[in-house]
Amino acid sequence: MTVSEAGQEQVYPLISDTVYNISNVLSFVALMRELGTSREALAAFLRTQQVTRFRETCVEYGGVRYYTYAAKGQSVSAASTVFEYLAAEPSRKMLVLVMDEMQDRNHATETLTWLYETDFELLNSPNIQQIVVGGHMFLNHRLRLLLAGVPEERLVCMEDESRIPDYVKVDGAERVYVLFEVDFPTKARNIRDAIIEKQKGRKQP
Repeated sequence: MTVSEAGQEQVYPLISDTVYNISNVLSFVALMRELGTSREALAAFLRTQQVTRFRETCVEYGGVRYYTYAAKGQSVSAASTVFEYLAAEPSRKMLVLVMDEMQDRNHATETLTWLYETDFELLNSPNIQQIVVGGHMFLNHRLRLLLAGVPEERLVCMEDESRIPDYVKVDGAERVYVLFEVDFPTKARNIRDAIIEKQKGRKQP
């Protein structure tokens, strides 16, 4: 990221290619420059930083990058921002959605309105090859995705999240994203790792 200040330009490393994280870095740079930190010191510090592992992790196997990626359920702006990024990011990808709210299994309180306020239409993108949905609200997600124009043949939806790795089609994809409700980072990593193990099994002679 190149920032012009008083006629001088400085390149600062980015910790992520998402727009909201670029805004965060720019805000940080502006604040620290106002407090007197040198451009060089800021650039050196940013080279040591990365997105917190709670929000995003990545493992590469067989030329494919497998991500876990926080996409807060019941938060229209948070989910829509993630969907916008995934549609704009040009790689061929498939998505896993495990975005049910944590408490809803025991105490059914989750509202459906956020599904219809969130821009699921963004997931009707040619670079998104497949969407696998897991969780007890899978039928609600399926209906919303169909209403958003996502072709039915791209969707696989099920209640039992343990079955997700059996249905993920990695062939032809450059990236796989497991989008998770923020209560479940460990579950998302377990699903991601199970998908990789399933791919390893398929490659064995």
